[in-house]
Parts: sequence; C-alpha cells; structure tokens
Amino acid sequence: MSILVTVNREQFVLRDPDAITRVRAEIEDAARSGGRMLVIGDAADGPEVLVTPASNVRIDILPITSSDDEPRDERDEVDEVTFLDFDEY
Repeated sequence: MSILVTVNREQFVLRDPDAITRVRAEIEDAARSGGRMLVIGDAADGPEVLVTPASNVRIDILPITSSDDEPRDERDEVDEVTFLDFDEY
C-alpha cells in the first residue's frame, strides 16, 4: 500500500508501512504540541516539513496498480502520466 501525504500543497509518496504509521503519528503529535519539523519520507534523510496546528494536511491511500506480469481486467484502467519537455518549445 502507498499513501500520498499532502502538507500545505507539498506532496510526498510513502510506500513503507512503518514509515506510513510513523509519519501519521508524528503529524498528529506535531499539531497537538504547537508544531515542529518532521521528516516526511520512507528514509531518515527524507525532506523536512514544518507541521503546525494551522497546517493543511491530507493523507490519501493510492490505488494499487497491477504489475505488467499479471493480466489486467479491462475495468482496471490506470491513467498514465505524460511529461512534457518544455525545453523543446
């Protein structure tokens, strides 16, 4: 399972179950205690974000996608991300 953590419009994807549990608890503690810097990420060297009681925080569970090795049902449509190289324009 992966989650998308949004803190004041900054987005972070977490995949490690232990990190998901840790980050959620730390966000709640930071908001209750008046705010503090938190490491948001799967590793200890992840980006740091200031979380305060006024911070807008949202945690979304990302949909699980099928691997290329498994047959996919037609109903399992996954949006592909397209990146544009603006240097070409």
